[in-house]
Amino acid sequence: MSDLGKELLNLRVKLGLSLREAKEKTGLSHNYIRKLELGFDPSTKTPIEPSVETLKKISLGYGISFDKLMQLANYSSSIEKNEVIATKVPIYKTLHDMKSKKETNDFRLYKQELVSKNAILVEVSNPSLSKFNSNSLLLLEPYEDSFKGELVLLTTDSKIIIGHINLFNDKELQLKPIDSESTVTIKKDLIMIWKIVEVIQLIS
Repeated sequence: MSDLGKELLNLRVKLGLSLREAKEKTGLSHNYIRKLELGFDPSTKTPIEPSVETLKKISLGYGISFDKLMQLANYSSSIEKNEVIATKVPIYKTLHDMKSKKETNDFRLYKQELVSKNAILVEVSNPSLSKFNSNSLLLLEPYEDSFKGELVLLTTDSKIIIGHINLFNDKELQLKPIDSESTVTIKKDLIMIWKIVEVIQLIS
């Protein structure tokens, strides 16, 4: 269990909240809150690294200092002598390069408190995707907890889909692709999900 996980569990117990009551306080799902407390996803054994946005929700819901949460999550929110601490976010030229994690030396700088260390940027230029009919740069964060209507990018063994979430549960995800009127349902264990945080239009 991570330092952040211990703090969140102790605080929830101190507040006398069940996981479902904590869900109402923070707006996060009870499953994700439990993963944060454990410090990892029990199904994949991968560490859970909350975004700054998630920490803000917890801070407001639990009434705990945001700066303390940032420190426990190993973010640096302090700016000394007007020096901004920046994070290099890698840029992938194609969705295929992103999926294969091809090595890249191209990057953009973001304030460290605005992105997680796992954030990536990927260029999209596909005429079939009306929302991205010109060159676009997508800022992506690994999936944490998604809500209905949220715009996400997901990858399977055979394809990449961009769309809005219609339904999400522990076993499957239902998505409405932005280039289609129909919905698709995919088992969660067959996909990797990225939240689209920002769409940057590039000059062709």
